[in-house]
Order: sequence, then structure tokens, then C-alpha cells
Amino acid sequence: MNSRRVVILLENLPYPQDRRVRLEAETLRDAGYEVTVLAPAAPQQSAQEVVRGVSVRRYARGPEGGGRRGYLREYAHAWRHLGALVRRLRGERPIDVLHACSPPDLFFPFAWWLRRDGTRFVFDHHDLSPELFLAKGGTVRSPLYWALRQAERSSFHAADAVLSSNEPMADVARERGGVAPDRVFVVRTGLDDARLEPVEPAVASRRAARYLVAYVGYMDRQDGVEYVLEAARHILHERQRADVRFLLIGDGPHRAKLEQTVSAWGLAPVVEFTGYVQEERRLAGLLTASDVCVTPDPVNAFNRGCTMIKVLDYMAAGRPQVAFGLPETQALAGEAVLIVEANSGSALGEGILRLLDRPELRRRMEGVARERARDLLLWRHSVPRLLAAYQCALGARPRPAA
Repeated sequence: MNSRRVVILLENLPYPQDRRVRLEAETLRDAGYEVTVLAPAAPQQSAQEVVRGVSVRRYARGPEGGGRRGYLREYAHAWRHLGALVRRLRGERPIDVLHACSPPDLFFPFAWWLRRDGTRFVFDHHDLSPELFLAKGGTVRSPLYWALRQAERSSFHAADAVLSSNEPMADVARERGGVAPDRVFVVRTGLDDARLEPVEPAVASRRAARYLVAYVGYMDRQDGVEYVLEAARHILHERQRADVRFLLIGDGPHRAKLEQTVSAWGLAPVVEFTGYVQEERRLAGLLTASDVCVTPDPVNAFNRGCTMIKVLDYMAAGRPQVAFGLPETQALAGEAVLIVEANSGSALGEGILRLLDRPELRRRMEGVARERARDLLLWRHSVPRLLAAYQCALGARPRPAA
């Protein structure tokens, strides 16, 4: 056991809602590190608390970025507040490892500043920030796009070790970021063993409908939830099927617009928003009650490098799913996913109906989902790589400050 101090910077989700960061923090805690997570506060969360042995300090979350001005406001707000928290922690006692999660890729100056104390920098590369900007409506001609590319390169250069969420992201680190292969560690997001324990389905969520289709995840512009609503409209109005109900689990800055769309398209009788579900057994019960789940993330440059947490949730619940053809979705789910024509709500709807009308196919896919979740997707498979990355960072020769 050791008492090295780790500070994790998280901007795009609260803690412990970000499952990957929670698993990382608790793994480091179990390995003897003293872990503090700095994150935005969700409603009703306190500014400071200890969550399962992990110290958490929070700041008031700013507005979600959209367009150049929105991005600048969001990231300037986070940078200012996280910087103040890092200074406060450094004043208490030295920080051994600064662990920065993307997006954004803007925390490398903190690593440069702390380098004088011997602090090592772990860059946890969750998402492609430049491509996320494009997915939110930005263009490659924008100065902000090129600033994000430079920030990504600087983060890679400053890192003593890089955590990549999958192999495509590791390729970006090695090829676009120029990181030495022995400093890149693929640490896949995984499932707690407890997620595979059987739960009672939340049958009330079905109400009077014969079939239940579920979506779980964040609701922002790049998440493709509109395609779920297009699928619901196709099934209800074009296919004249009123026996299918849609349960949208989650929250985000795009939810209000989605609710307006539901009203405008006359989907209120068949679409329900639950809001964010924090208790994992309740979430598992909702998913277990569904017949089919959907992964509507569109095929684009950003999503091609992403591992979708919802895919893991569906497989833990043993649910078949319909999705567009993203490489990581297919790699994770195998034959437990039905791939349909990319970025088409009507194709998504037809795929849903195909599974609903073929119970034998659904049962076969359910078995595949449970088997792959048990054999391939548990977090414990990633633990040795996370700890190896920390050993690499702490054992690395000091890197230049800038």
C-alpha cells in the first residue's frame, strides 16, 4: 500500500455519475492511493463530501457549450474553478499525480505548473475533443477547432502516461499525438460485477403497451436521441403500431428540445422521459423490463472513436439492441446488436420492429449479450492496465514543463 496523492479533474459530467471515472477512482483507492475528484456539481450535490472512500470537491457547473462563444464560456468557467481547486489542494500538501479526463483537453497547463513539485500527469483520453466540436455544429475552418487540435497535442506531449478508452483512441494517441507506444494504455470502461446480478424487471414502466423500447444516456446534440423520436414517429404514424412504448432514461441540455419534439409530433402517448436514474439497480430494472434497447449515436468522425456506455448497460441487462454501424458498438456487442442503415430514424424504427416481431431472434441475442458481458466487458479486466499506467507515470523520467 502507498499514500501517494491523486487528483482527478473531471469537467463534462458530475461525480459519481461518470461511471468510468468512479471505477478508476475506486480502483486507485483500493490500491492505496489517496484520491480526490474535482468535478461539476449536479443539482442537490454538496460542494465537498467523501463518496465510498473518495474525496470529492465540486464547483457550480456553468452553461453547456454550443458554438464558439458557448465553448469559450463553458471551458473558461471550468478552467477557472478547477484551477482554483487545484491551487487549494496543492496548498494543503503536494500532489503526486494529476489525472485529467477529456473532454476538454485544456488542463495541461496545470500539469506544467505542478511539474516543479514533481507531479506526474496522466491524460485520460475519453473522447476526441476536436471531433466533438464538429459534432456540435463547428467547422474545420473555425479557429476554435484548430485550438482544440493544439490543446489535444499539448495534452499528449505533457502526459507521462495516456489512458485510452479503446484501441481506436490508442491509435490516435500514438499516431496523431505522437505518444510513445509504451506510454499508451488501453483502459476500457467496464461493468461492475454487481451489474450482472439478476434484478426484478420494473414492469410498471411498460404500462398498457405490449412492447417496451428503452434508451439510456446523455441527451445532447451529438447523442442522436432525435433518431429515437423519428423511429417512434415511424412506428406510430407510418406503420400504425400503437403497441410500442419508448422509455428515454437520462438527462442533458437537449432534453427540453426533445420534449418539444415529442409534443409537436404527437408522440406523448408512447414516449416517456424518466430523467437521470442514479440508483443502478433501478436502472437495471428498467432495462430488464424492456424488449429492445436502442443506441442511436450517429455515425460520424467523433462517434467512430467512442465506446458507448449504454451498450454496456444493455448487455449487462441481457437486452438485444438496434444501432447504427459504429465500430466500437459492433466490437462490444457482437451478435447482440442489429446494425441498421446509418443515421436514419426510419431504419432504426424498422430494426426495432424486426426484433419485436421475432421473439426467437431476441432470445438468441439476449443470451449473446449476457455471455459477452460476463466474459469480456467487466471492469476488473481493465484494472491491471490502469495500475500499470500509474506505475509508468510515477516511474517515468521527469518531463519538461512546457
